[in-house]
Amino acid sequence: MTSKMKKIDQSVGSFNDSLIPFLSDFEVNEIQFIESVFDFAKEKHFGQKRFSGEDYFIHPLNIAKELIKHQPDKEIVAAALLHDVVEDCEVSVSEIEKKFGHEVAKLVDGVTKISLIEMKEKALGLEFDKNHISSQIDSYRKLLTAMAGDPRVLIIKLYDRLHNSQTLEWLPKSKQKFYALETIQVFAPLAERIGMSTIKSELEDNSFPYAFPEEYSAFIKNITVAKEDREKYIIKIIKILKNHFPGSEIYGRAKHNFSLYNKLLEKESLENIFDLVAIRIIVPTVEKCYHALGQIHEIFAPLPEGVTDYIAKPRENVYQSLHSIVIGPDNVKFEIQIRTPRMHKIAEFGIAAHWYYKEKKIRSTGEKDAKRWIEELGSGDIFGSKKNFFSDKIFVFTPQGKIIELPKNATPLDFAFHIHSQLGLSCYGSKINNKIGHISAKLKTGDIVEIIKNERTKPSLDWLGFVKTNFAKNKIRDYFNNLERPKHLSIGQEIVNTQLMKFELLPITEKNFKQLSDKISRSKLPFNDLETALVLVGKKEISKNDVIKVLYENANFSENKEAKKITGVGNVNFEIGNGITYRLANCCKPKNIDKIIGYITLQKIITVHKANCPETKKFDKSRIINGNWC
Repeated sequence: MTSKMKKIDQSVGSFNDSLIPFLSDFEVNEIQFIESVFDFAKEKHFGQKRFSGEDYFIHPLNIAKELIKHQPDKEIVAAALLHDVVEDCEVSVSEIEKKFGHEVAKLVDGVTKISLIEMKEKALGLEFDKNHISSQIDSYRKLLTAMAGDPRVLIIKLYDRLHNSQTLEWLPKSKQKFYALETIQVFAPLAERIGMSTIKSELEDNSFPYAFPEEYSAFIKNITVAKEDREKYIIKIIKILKNHFPGSEIYGRAKHNFSLYNKLLEKESLENIFDLVAIRIIVPTVEKCYHALGQIHEIFAPLPEGVTDYIAKPRENVYQSLHSIVIGPDNVKFEIQIRTPRMHKIAEFGIAAHWYYKEKKIRSTGEKDAKRWIEELGSGDIFGSKKNFFSDKIFVFTPQGKIIELPKNATPLDFAFHIHSQLGLSCYGSKINNKIGHISAKLKTGDIVEIIKNERTKPSLDWLGFVKTNFAKNKIRDYFNNLERPKHLSIGQEIVNTQLMKFELLPITEKNFKQLSDKISRSKLPFNDLETALVLVGKKEISKNDVIKVLYENANFSENKEAKKITGVGNVNFEIGNGITYRLANCCKPKNIDKIIGYITLQKIITVHKANCPETKKFDKSRIINGNWC
């Protein structure tokens, strides 16, 4: 052993003193592997100190000890010991891979990436509000989960945050509040989502005084006496239950401080909170859980509708227990939870409890097994995703630090359209992590993306071949549809006007366009203006007659039937002469008892209308002629 290593041993302790007492369930070759990792990490952290003045290596060592309690695989123990060497000791991931294998290197790399994201967010000043969880904080949680990739990475990170939250008093005051808020609003919910309720509560209680110091002081002042009373009450209840359940494990606890604080905000008084005191009874089997419930209801009166069966219907994170609110001595309402040892372990430690129930021989099954752990926890349901660790999403940054959620294989062009449609349409290029990248490049979680725009850039139909988001595709299609709009408008107006002429109805002109468009907007057609209607006719997406029926709703016509043509002397006399070809108007259908007028159309044909026909008010008066029946 070198003199340098001897100095380290004096301050931290040797492997035999530090970890051997915790490794009784590991094979000899596993212990030798962990020892080599211990020596490497210990030497790399030599001389480094924490804010508290302790040797830095105490931090990864404590995380490893906590994880070992759950009998994990040797790789996660190794990664816990090494989790800070890349960031703090100038050790490369490739060096770790050469010394300790691909799996350990991958876990260490995952923890390092999460830590770098945290630093990035701190530098950019992510804002927290105790009364509101912003979409950015929600995205931040998702980002950390996605970056983890392997659930073991997230577990190491949660234990890392737990140990750091226990030493918040040593952190510079300028950083305490942010770190505490981040712990409560980001990491505690992550722990809860994967079933690690004990870790979640400890993270919150450790951070509460630093995140909300004024609220914490007022809370502690008002709750201290009540807490002592609750603890005495717990002892009293446990004593009663032990007489009825000899040999069973019975635990009691007062509600955690931060959880109780939040409950008080909702319920306003302690009297309205039923789980101020929680009693847990551990029985051997599921059958005995239900039997114990019946016994408890014989001892304490149950509250009506106070039973919740999480055994028959587990929570999304696979939590299972029988809950019952009962009325105990002194008319105090409290909650009893009944569960098996396995249920208890999972309730306390969630995903980490998986290791505890694996055979020693198959404990070290590594990455393949890790993917099944999430599936066991509510089919992998983490923050609403049914796929393992957001495998169908990526999370990238703007240069300002905003987190953008995109589908897997999204491109800088998708990113640009997400920011603003105009930025997408003028996208010329991109920078990915400060390096020039093509707009079709596939982004990955953690990338910082910057868009290079050029107002002269014109979208290409080729873009539709590589963008992934429907929003981007729709905007590109809209752009090209708008380019063709004037042409389709002209075609549509010509089609409609030709049909109107056949039925002797006034054509669409600039003069009557607005008035006719108002009819479209009041109709039940799925568009709001005449221009859009004509464009769709021009594109052959709707029928011309669908539009005409709205424009002239009182007209009576069919697809291929023109207005009746009447030619002959002796029917109608016009002031310009007799024996002229004319047609009877469809809009008013004049009869020989009606007063009439004639209207000279653009095709030089006279249409006969009733003199009081409403359509005549729209006519060009210079083309109206007098007429009468003869």
